[in-house]
Amino acid sequence: MPEPIKSPRPDPASKQARNRSSTQRNWSKVEEYLTAIEKSRGFAKAWELRERLERGDITLDDLTGR
Repeated sequence: MPEPIKSPRPDPASKQARNRSSTQRNWSKVEEYLTAIEKSRGFAKAWELRERLERGDITLDDLTGR
């Protein structure tokens, strides 16, 4: 009997795609969060987070700790 194929670690590209999809689904909440960050920490920090969210590096859940 052949050995089962071992699943390699998840593809980072697919994780980024899932993260981007999650961000797009929750875009109104993302905008709300980024507005609060802009008011408390400044425009530069909010912009940095926006770029990371759009690339799929992180999700809103990662940022809010959900």
